[in-house]
Amino acid sequence: MSKRKKAFVGGNIVLPDRTVQATLLVDGDVISGILHGDAPEEYEQIDVTGKVLLPGVIDTHVHIWD
Repeated sequence: MSKRKKAFVGGNIVLPDRTVQATLLVDGDVISGILHGDAPEEYEQIDVTGKVLLPGVIDTHVHIWD
């Protein structure tokens, strides 16, 4: 199992036009896919049930005046 490949399983993923409950695949620093089924075995599975995932959002807490 590669430590670079992670599958965030069971979360609610916020997309530009909707929210879906699915698995978010990440390979290193790159979002590699969104699945509605089981993650491939080579991915480390991380249970995020009940959490909201915002793929691509870097820092949601910023102060523009700083």
